[in-house]
Amino acid sequence: MPTIADLKLQLDDAITLSLISSAFTEASAAGLQKIKKQFEINQQFYDEISHVYHLVRASGERLQLDKKITPLEKKIVSVAMTSNQRFYGNLNVNVMRGYLEEIEKQKTDVMVIGLTGSDFMKSSGFVKPYSTMMFEKDSPTTQEVQKFLDATVQYDSILVYFPKFVSLVTQTVGVIDITQTISPTDQTPEEEIHILFEPEYSKILEFFKRQVRNLLLMRVLLEASLSRTSARLITMSSAEERADALIKETKGQLRKIQLSIANTRLLETFAGIGKWKKKKKKKYEEELLTN
Repeated sequence: MPTIADLKLQLDDAITLSLISSAFTEASAAGLQKIKKQFEINQQFYDEISHVYHLVRASGERLQLDKKITPLEKKIVSVAMTSNQRFYGNLNVNVMRGYLEEIEKQKTDVMVIGLTGSDFMKSSGFVKPYSTMMFEKDSPTTQEVQKFLDATVQYDSILVYFPKFVSLVTQTVGVIDITQTISPTDQTPEEEIHILFEPEYSKILEFFKRQVRNLLLMRVLLEASLSRTSARLITMSSAEERADALIKETKGQLRKIQLSIANTRLLETFAGIGKWKKKKKKKYEEELLTN
């Protein structure tokens, strides 16, 4: 049975945990609103620029067909986008599980970004070669983004697996190709792919490889940040609830022990009074017999 000192120490820890969780919850809620607003404002722009890139790639495919050029086998890289920190519940684990399940189905190079993803790969027993990249923080700098683009510029398709925001309490594994490559099932309207390029197509495509891939990657990073902040909010809110429940439980245990001690002392007091009365009575009787 825990002592009063143990319970008081446990209560202090629970109160501290509750305060920390509350602070993180408030910070996450404020950050969530800011990121969500930014994401919603830019979502239409990202969708439109993605469509333009898609048309450029579709036109390139059409040019190759017109010139009867046999396209080379496309190089694909699958990228798992995870965080360095671990305060997001099962978010990173779910991304990696979905990622490993998908890359087993296709021929692709493998790249993992983030400390949690790298650790997951080491513990998963994955035997195929893969590369890793670490950002200093979960939100990469301009230089770090450029480093990633330089490392993937040779690929025709860059599939990024990331935590996708659905709602405050729901995040799934999202997949987006930031190259907007053309799949055989794509149905691009004929009138949209008869485009004249100025300057020539190769220079336009090179521009898109750098600038638009950068923009689409930023869109992925923004949504990933939104999902992580939502997951952190839920995790910290749950931690605060558990801490409050622990505080309530510990106070109840402490109260029971204090009441038990008080009752014991009271019984000891009554027992002492009873003994004192017996001694006093016995002494009085002895005095009567002597007299």
